[in-house]
Amino acid sequence: MTKYKSLLLAILLIVFAGCEKEKEGKIEFDPEAVTQEVESLEMFSATIYGKLVLPDIRKEDFTFGFEYSTDQAFSALKLKRVECAFYNTQNGNMFSSSLTNLTMATAYYYRAYITYKGVTYYGDVMTFTTKGVEVITGDMDPSTFEVTSKVEMGADFNKIRYGLCFGATENLSVQNSVIGTNEAEQDGSYTLRLNDIPYGEFFYRAYVTINDATFYGEVKSLEGNKVVTGELDEETMTVSAWVRFPSGYDNFTYGICYGTSSSPSYDRDKSVNGDRFDQENNFTATLTRLPFGKVYYRAYITIGQKVYYGETYSFEHYMKVGEPVDLGVSVKWADINIGAYSETDYGIFVAWAETEEKELSIRTNYKYGEEDPHSYMQYSILKYNMSNTSYSGVTDNKTVLEPMDDAATVHWGENWRTPSPAEFKELVDNCEWTWMNKDGVDGYKVFSNATGNSIFLPAGGAVFSGEKAWEGTAVTYWTNNLYDSDPYYSIYYYLANGGCYSRTATRYSCFNVRAVNVK
Repeated sequence: MTKYKSLLLAILLIVFAGCEKEKEGKIEFDPEAVTQEVESLEMFSATIYGKLVLPDIRKEDFTFGFEYSTDQAFSALKLKRVECAFYNTQNGNMFSSSLTNLTMATAYYYRAYITYKGVTYYGDVMTFTTKGVEVITGDMDPSTFEVTSKVEMGADFNKIRYGLCFGATENLSVQNSVIGTNEAEQDGSYTLRLNDIPYGEFFYRAYVTINDATFYGEVKSLEGNKVVTGELDEETMTVSAWVRFPSGYDNFTYGICYGTSSSPSYDRDKSVNGDRFDQENNFTATLTRLPFGKVYYRAYITIGQKVYYGETYSFEHYMKVGEPVDLGVSVKWADINIGAYSETDYGIFVAWAETEEKELSIRTNYKYGEEDPHSYMQYSILKYNMSNTSYSGVTDNKTVLEPMDDAATVHWGENWRTPSPAEFKELVDNCEWTWMNKDGVDGYKVFSNATGNSIFLPAGGAVFSGEKAWEGTAVTYWTNNLYDSDPYYSIYYYLANGGCYSRTATRYSCFNVRAVNVK
């Protein structure tokens, strides 16, 4: 029995000694730092949490906090340590630290620690990733050019700009055309609308600038305002075209511009408005008063102050040469005007001694004249000037158009010229003149009893300083003669439903030319 009592005592001593050793270990006597989950995670900041498990020690005897790093191994170069000052005894000894100046969309590793009597005890390593920025480019409405985009990101920014960049190429940035706003909905969505619509296909993408750093969404494309120049019907000189533009615009025009420039312009060259759109936005426009030679044309549309153009095409516009008609007088008369395609076509209106039609013919741009403040008449005449006048310039005593200045000769050849006043009077005196309407055009039918032939003279009127006059009421034609009493004027014939008269007009006035054949 004594033997057994001794054995039992030995066992109890061993167990008691083991318990004392355990009390000296970490579980009961060593402090512990427990790493907790992150909260308030943003792009540049996060709040990390820890918890202390403490033995009966004084706060002055230990320090605690966190270590964090972008390196999972917590290498010295990247390691940062935050020492905390307080823990919440009422909340299980919880403590926290708000980290700032973090890098967005970056993985961080962190752990809680406590240092007691020179020994540091660490909690488990945990990780978090700061929020990045995702920009989602919306689909633009092709009828309103409005697009709703979205930005998903954190809320810890100092300044922000939401926007949309757009341009003709896919490589877009804020260096291109941009529109933007400083406001967005709570879900990060924002809506923008293009007002200055690009021409043709264009590219666009949403962006957001956060603290001077810019992030972009996907590049998308859309067809913007577009003008398509169609085919020319050379018989009617009618051009077809198609346009695309957003609805809701009131201030717009459309048509065809044309001229001798290889890039005809709506505001510099001739233009004609298109007819009413059909349901598919097609329209046509008829070209009138065409220049001769190579003519360039293209469709256009104006929206506000912006002009959009279609592709440029060209064609050769040859002047039709008339046929000589024998009316029983000294010369044969042409059946059409210079520049006309038919009997009822007015043809071109030119200044005397000029051979090309101009948009605006005035004193200051007349070919053979110029302002002269030093002259008594304050005007110099550079050709067809007589010595018996007071005009300065060139005195040559020429009174009849030379071939180089005769529109009939220049355009139709050496067998044609502008008639003289005497030849006009001969026509008036030897033919029957009847005022009539031919195919919707008023004018004179001139009939020869001697030959049975006739011609029609359309009442195209005249053009003074760019403004039409007498259209439909009078036929006016230049003669080849200067007014010899005053070289500032030349002779023309005024033929109206009431008589035929020889008159004079300033040389820069514009009338038609009816040629005579002298072969």
